[in-house]
Amino acid sequence: MPRFFFHLHNAVNVHDDVGRELPSLEAAQAEATLACRALMAEDVRTEGQITLSHRIDIHGEDGQLKLALPFRACVEIRP
Repeated sequence: MPRFFFHLHNAVNVHDDVGRELPSLEAAQAEATLACRALMAEDVRTEGQITLSHRIDIHGEDGQLKLALPFRACVEIRP
């Protein structure tokens, strides 16, 4: 099973050195989406704001960027 690494880029840059084995890039994207939502919820709870330009970059075992997932892509904003 492939290993994916999730690098967080928000107020600080946090690089994932361990990664996680998942069956596909789609599964990695689903995990990153849940993480984005959790981080945004925490930001709303503690800071009262969300920065939609923050993102999680998903890298493969080869070190190559597979997907950049901005927080704005993880939620639907309604008026």
